[in-house]
Amino acid sequence: MNSDNGNELAVVKQLEDSNVTLMKLENETIASLAAAHPRDHKAIKQEIVAQMEAYPAFAESMVYCRPVGQTDATGRQKYARGLSIRAAEALAEAYGFNRIRCEVEEVDADKVRVTATFTDLQRGRVWQDVGLVSKFYKTKFGKMQRWNDDKFYGMILKGEMSKRVREVILRCISSGLRTELQAMAERYMAKVLSGDGVSKIVDSFSKVGVNVEVLENYIGRPIGAGWTEDDRVTLLSIFNAIKDGQITVGEAFNQRAVARTADEPQTSLEKALENAVQKGKALPIL
Repeated sequence: MNSDNGNELAVVKQLEDSNVTLMKLENETIASLAAAHPRDHKAIKQEIVAQMEAYPAFAESMVYCRPVGQTDATGRQKYARGLSIRAAEALAEAYGFNRIRCEVEEVDADKVRVTATFTDLQRGRVWQDVGLVSKFYKTKFGKMQRWNDDKFYGMILKGEMSKRVREVILRCISSGLRTELQAMAERYMAKVLSGDGVSKIVDSFSKVGVNVEVLENYIGRPIGAGWTEDDRVTLLSIFNAIKDGQITVGEAFNQRAVARTADEPQTSLEKALENAVQKGKALPIL
């Protein structure tokens, strides 16, 4: 090893040691402040409520839907609602005295490891979530294809990082606070989606290539017949998941119309999706 390389390694080691020392000092300082200021759950709740009232767009983005891998009798994808990454970030800030890290590591040419960590410095609790992200996806014809780098790093990987960060935050937030805030957010969403709110949902979906025919078939009745509050909250939650890169349009509406066997019957939803794709009005499943 020549002297130049030796000097460079020494500098790198010094910087690493300095960063570790600084992080340790920061953690000790935050832990000292946390001990002097016990967590006030009522104040945390009031802070989130104040944000919801001050920023309606934030309130509308607090809940998302994730597919559970099952469909009902009509072929509709079943969902479970939960607090979104936006809600999780707000909770972490209001919770206070914590540290969030999300690291990305290239495993090999085809996979990337994402590691998210939430450290609650007041309770001394650490939660970590790790997952692998493939650079390949299955096309609508069942073939494996590689994402282009721009989309993988700019969209797919960021979406996975958001999932992991949301998971570690919500795992460390008290279950009572999570449940209460989700119920509050859903009530608020139902309220703001009354009246012209239906048009707002339809317009939002049109921007991501989903037309009203698809939405009507998913709900099971036309807009004119009336969508319930639960219908509207569900649709907005699905839109939030699509917008945040948590699911694709095809995953959201269980689009199988473009890849099926000849003797398999189509559901009304799949017919609507197929018609929308043929008209160029809906995004194809990736």
